[in-house]
Amino acid sequence: MQGESIGVVELGEVFYFAVSNRAADGTALAFVPSYFDIVDNATGDVILSNQSIASTTDLSLWRGQIDTRSQTTDQSEPFRPNRTYSILVKSTGTEDPEAFLHFNFSILGALSVRLKRLLALGGENLVADLYTYDNGNNVTSYRVRIFDTRENAAQATPGITDVPETGEIATYTVTQNYSIGRQLRQSATHLIDGDLGDL
Repeated sequence: MQGESIGVVELGEVFYFAVSNRAADGTALAFVPSYFDIVDNATGDVILSNQSIASTTDLSLWRGQIDTRSQTTDQSEPFRPNRTYSILVKSTGTEDPEAFLHFNFSILGALSVRLKRLLALGGENLVADLYTYDNGNNVTSYRVRIFDTRENAAQATPGITDVPETGEIATYTVTQNYSIGRQLRQSATHLIDGDLGDL
């Protein structure tokens, strides 16, 4: 199916999207959607139908979300990795070929554990806790935990040490030694020790 591509998401994540129905010159067109369907472009099957879409107060922008962990009514898994899906934004819950917008999004396979760790060390899905301090109030150590998804990182329990939590894929202990006191962090040296897991 033809349609503008509006994004890519990893399988198991939520795809958030926003669309606007405008002419090439930016003029808003008279179309007020209420629902959207998801179509598997490989098979042409409608895998999710009549999903709600929310609009801004001036009806110029509509927002929706697609949980790629969603299940169909028969509890089957509708989404597959490395496929492209269509979003058909409709004005009503019934099929009306004269009133819909068409967009595409793609689903990638799950990222490798190694890549997720690299992304986390850049700040993605990372939780830091268990800070310790010296007499000058300098941070001398802390724990960094890396999670597979944003949701699992947000649900992490600060300070828990007895068991790994859901989605926890790596844990590091960072220690810092200072050559100068008074929180002059630029003089700190860092030692990172952690459970790297399987590569």
